[in-house]
Amino acid sequence: MTTYQQYEQQFVADLVGAPAQRAPAAHGVGTEIMPSLKTLLDAMPFYGATPWDAAHRGALVNLLQSNLPNSVVAPQPSNSDYSYRYTGPYSGYRDAFYTGIAQTPAAAAVVAQLPSALGPGWWGNYGVAVLTDAVRRMVALSLDTGKLASALSSYNTQLLPVLSATCLSVYKTGYAPTANAYRAIGQPAQALAELNSAILRGQFTANINLSIAMGGPSTIAATWFLFNLWITLKALGAVDVDAAIRSYRDAGLTVPPQVGPGSWWNGGYTTWYLPLSGSDISSPTITASMPETRTAWTSQGLPVARTTSLANGYAQSLCYWGNLNWYPPLSDSCFGAGTGVWMADGSTKPIDQVKAGDDIRTTVGPRPVLLVEAPLRAGRTLYRLGDMKVSVTASHPFRAASSSGMRRLAIDAWGLADAVPTMLPEGIGRLVEGTSLHGAAADRARDIPVAAIHPLPGPGEAHESVYDLIVGESGSPAYYVGGPEVFVEVDAETADPSFHLPATAAISAMMRSLLPVVRRHPPENATHLLRAAIGSIAARDVVAGSGSGTARMPLSGVPGPGFFKLPDGSWDARASAMEAQLVRRFGRVLRREAASGWRRHGAARGDCGAVTFVVHDFELIDAVVPAGVGAAVRVELRTAGVVQTLPVARSDGARGLVTVDAALDFGNVADDAAFVATAMAGDQVVGHARVPVGAEGVEHLLFAPDGRVNGRIAVEQLRAAPDAAAWSMSAAMVATMELGQRIAERIAASIPAPETK
Repeated sequence: MTTYQQYEQQFVADLVGAPAQRAPAAHGVGTEIMPSLKTLLDAMPFYGATPWDAAHRGALVNLLQSNLPNSVVAPQPSNSDYSYRYTGPYSGYRDAFYTGIAQTPAAAAVVAQLPSALGPGWWGNYGVAVLTDAVRRMVALSLDTGKLASALSSYNTQLLPVLSATCLSVYKTGYAPTANAYRAIGQPAQALAELNSAILRGQFTANINLSIAMGGPSTIAATWFLFNLWITLKALGAVDVDAAIRSYRDAGLTVPPQVGPGSWWNGGYTTWYLPLSGSDISSPTITASMPETRTAWTSQGLPVARTTSLANGYAQSLCYWGNLNWYPPLSDSCFGAGTGVWMADGSTKPIDQVKAGDDIRTTVGPRPVLLVEAPLRAGRTLYRLGDMKVSVTASHPFRAASSSGMRRLAIDAWGLADAVPTMLPEGIGRLVEGTSLHGAAADRARDIPVAAIHPLPGPGEAHESVYDLIVGESGSPAYYVGGPEVFVEVDAETADPSFHLPATAAISAMMRSLLPVVRRHPPENATHLLRAAIGSIAARDVVAGSGSGTARMPLSGVPGPGFFKLPDGSWDARASAMEAQLVRRFGRVLRREAASGWRRHGAARGDCGAVTFVVHDFELIDAVVPAGVGAAVRVELRTAGVVQTLPVARSDGARGLVTVDAALDFGNVADDAAFVATAMAGDQVVGHARVPVGAEGVEHLLFAPDGRVNGRIAVEQLRAAPDAAAWSMSAAMVATMELGQRIAERIAASIPAPETK
């Protein structure tokens, strides 16, 4: 099979031409092409060339880094037990994460080509989002990935129309082969005339037309080569490249629309570009501990200070405590006071007046309420759905009408997927105006269209609560909210324990182990301390070590409603917050460990250049993997043109989660190789993710062909040969329980005991 590189070498030969093919004098230039122009054409990068990709991305990443705001590094917040002061050496976040960074000439050249709207402030904001995504990957902190995905999608969309300008800058300044050849051209006007003549040659036109007609790699190679030619024309000083393209087309050259006049310069050809994300950022400070002074007070009121160190502290400071914490984790999603609940007797009661023991209507008939959760609203926006008596936070799950192709909808679908990952397999979509929910009216089931979604003004009172109901039935029955005539079905925001039994067993045991530790602290401190303790565990450390083969953590049933109550019968917010954080942070990890723990038991290879990928799963938000369609996850090695495809094990009911948990062995690869993980549904590409060799972390954002972030893929890199032969369900259970045990011990050790007053 002819490679992209071979096609493009042939195209260069066509342009330079053998003596019999050189341009006739009628074109206004000599028969010999300038040697310096030939060198420039030879230097143009082939499609997917790693050095070119590295140079282009490097210039853009430098702009993210050099424009990151240098706001003061913030210590973890003080609480009733301690106060903290940062004692590290860095003046601010840019200084901490990118010590000594300066803008490169290539980056400066890019800025000079861009509109003023994409100035330092824009790059700085983009830099916060990309750095936050790098933290999410390397440390796996709990974040509002819905807001983060939206921000990255927005910045990428704004960058796409100027990609040709960034390419031109890197072509002339940042990519050594073309930059050196470009500087060597002493007569750009003559070079431009000769290039124009060479493009008009009949043999070149015939070869390009044939390559485009062939489809597949040939078409991609030809399109990329034409794009590079237009960049070269622009670099050599062409006043009107669009007019030149039209003249070539009039002379018979096939020009794909995406690289046609106007379109090539204004973002029409962007399929070659994979958007910037946390995969592009590396900094040792992301996983570095942060030095602090912790001060407590004795019973006599005297301060006692000591030096301490917070694991992954710089990452937590950026994401949780400093003034750059733009994507903090979401709280539990619930309903506002006054939301109507359909009771078993047919009446409607405000949710804030519903008590444990009340009978309400559910999708399986009347059932008692076992627990009323009432967390603080904490300034979150509440949304009103049409004329119904419903106000709700953004991530709460509603049952979708069957026509939507999804099981559940939420205003913030990402937030729901993060909080309750067990809802993903049946599909999670965005609740927008015009969609329909499943519900009931006049005691009859029907679909309820949502005509409008209105955000309610104001952040609410300081101690305002929101509410969710836990119903006494297995199988996650929905209950009804709304009224007085029309009701819609909603789920409690709680994970389904039957989804994956090993993961459920481990999380249940972790909850029982950690609850006494969490309850040592007052509610206002417990959530923060637990989040900091969980944030101290880096993603790369979670499954480190193969374990002893025995799990001391006992199997236990799923905690019932009593687990979430205090001795006086009142709801314990600490227990619910702990469950939510453990499920969000470790639910996926435990499932993957149970399914693919064999990946840690292979013998290490002597050759460190060997790379094996374990592709775990991919998640799709607001997208359906069609039932009955063969889906596949493909991991492509760009530098060598290697493509390997994994079969996918899933049921026809899978809509938003596809599990794989299988290995691909690529053998020896270069340290600077870049892979592209491509999620496929049949022949449809649903998302791409860039996976550099050696990158930390597992989860990578998936970018749809139009640049939107629409999911994520978990791809883990190994330097070992995995062996799945001896892996059994009993081994999976032991490994998962051992992992849960190690995590619980780490969390407990990281939560300080309350200071004795």
